[in-house]
Amino acid sequence: MTITLLDGGMGQELLARSQREITTMWSADIMLHEPELVRDLHLDFINAGAQVITLNTYTATPQRLAKNNALAHLVSAASKRHRQRQKPLSHYRINLTLK
Repeated sequence: MTITLLDGGMGQELLARSQREITTMWSADIMLHEPELVRDLHLDFINAGAQVITLNTYTATPQRLAKNNALAHLVSAASKRHRQRQKPLSHYRINLTLK
């Protein structure tokens, strides 16, 4: 099975699952403070048979992150999680398709 990632939103389901307050940076906020929601939602879609899943990038543009002083924090958090090497999707072949 091949999973293709598209640059798009997963907003409504993440907002429904999140316990955090909705802010102008809500999707980036979820990635910083509840990254397991993004992972779990992707896994739920894949386990339901999805062959295409979308990224959680709606408010995570470089311009919006910089405006809210969150760019360095998000990069740092992403680097830390990458080093932890949690790989629940490691048995899938992943293709990235970006706009």
